[in-house]
Amino acid sequence: MSATKISELEELRNRFTGKAKMAAKKKVIIEFKDKSAFSFDMLYQLSCMSVIAAAGVPRKLIFEYASKLPCSAASYFKRIDMTCERLKYDYAKGCRLVGENTKEEKMRELLLRFSSSLLSGEPEAEFLVREAKARLKILKTNTPVR
Repeated sequence: MSATKISELEELRNRFTGKAKMAAKKKVIIEFKDKSAFSFDMLYQLSCMSVIAAAGVPRKLIFEYASKLPCSAASYFKRIDMTCERLKYDYAKGCRLVGENTKEEKMRELLLRFSSSLLSGEPEAEFLVREAKARLKILKTNTPVR
């Protein structure tokens, strides 16, 4: 993905997101004005991950990169990566554990589907492309045209 495309996606994401405020530990918490902002954020996350996975990058690097993206979902992928690294779990189990303990319903559903996909042996790229297309369809049908 070219730098201009990434900057355009980041600009769109910033338009959809609400206020960002600093928490006690200097973490940025993003509050969404509506659920379409969350859908766009997830579309951005899944698109970037699918491009990386399609390049044949090892699973560990896919999750490391996903944890560093400027998205609200990156913190979930950072927890998955840390769980797998510290507890020596595979990524399917890490996705399931983090997913089961996630309050955001759509994120929980995504992580549990990702876990099942990894367990079944489906290539990461195929799963991520399918999820990105589904998220794009949701975003197109739910977002008003300006």
